[in-house]
Amino acid sequence: MPRKRRPAHSVRVSSVTRISIAAGVTDMRSGFNGLAAKVQATLAEDPFSGHVFVFPGRRGDILKILWWSGAALPAIRNRPAGGAFVRQGDTCAC
Repeated sequence: MPRKRRPAHSVRVSSVTRISIAAGVTDMRSGFNGLAAKVQATLAEDPFSGHVFVFPGRRGDILKILWWSGAALPAIRNRPAGGAFVRQGDTCAC
């Protein structure tokens, strides 16, 4: 039986919302509590501010996104369809 595709996540943000991308790599086993603690300790930001915080994995093939929607604090996990995310400073053998 073929696997069902999960619906894509869509994050709608306002024009004043900041998107912060964490430098380095993040342990992808971290849930929203661990990611929220990293936002507070490392970035000195409030994870419940409504801003979007992006955490890349070690290989660059997974991102975790933390965003307070006003009702929930989901940790969204995303994997690109065609390989890996390329970060600034990374070399691309495209």
